[in-house]
Amino acid sequence: MVEAVADEAVVDVVPLERRRVDEASRVLARAFHDDPAWAWIVPADARRARILPWLFRVALRTTLATGAVDTTRGPVRGIALWSRPGADAVDAATERSLLVLPLRLRTAYGRFRAYAEWNRDLQARAWAGPSVFLSGLGVDPPHQRCGVGGTLLEAGRSRDPALAAVLLTNDLGNVRFYERHGYDVVLDAPMPHGLPTWAMVRPPDPTRLPG
Repeated sequence: MVEAVADEAVVDVVPLERRRVDEASRVLARAFHDDPAWAWIVPADARRARILPWLFRVALRTTLATGAVDTTRGPVRGIALWSRPGADAVDAATERSLLVLPLRLRTAYGRFRAYAEWNRDLQARAWAGPSVFLSGLGVDPPHQRCGVGGTLLEAGRSRDPALAAVLLTNDLGNVRFYERHGYDVVLDAPMPHGLPTWAMVRPPDPTRLPG
């Protein structure tokens, strides 16, 4: 558990329990509703609000099976999803969800697939060695700019300090936030249709490297 003070409130970082996946998925849906990538994938606001909780439930279940998900003690105020490149173990429920993904997304599925493939390529190019990947960091809008996101970010980093941490973002404001936490832009690669995408890396802690 990691504790930090943020605007007179204590942020306790704990592993997400499976019983809280639905709550966490709704928080992520609110946090990412206006994200440039999701607005491009699912342009209609009302439809995006309906589909994002389901998509994030799938992402959370997958990451719980293959990596780590951090959140806040008590009500979910923020969530960070960390995965290892190449991890592919998923449970049966997640496999079924992935099979129906084209049906749930319908006309948005082509954009979703193009975005996912673009991200996989950038992730592979961003760092060749062992790493952890921040596949998502979201804070409920009422709790943004209160230190929750930074605390979650540092908690994940402290778990694997000997590994590089890699992330992708489509928002220039996020680039500034991650730079303050030690991440550097290694690739500035907009998608062919123009969606900006930055790959960022925080190198391993040199004091924690083997040998």
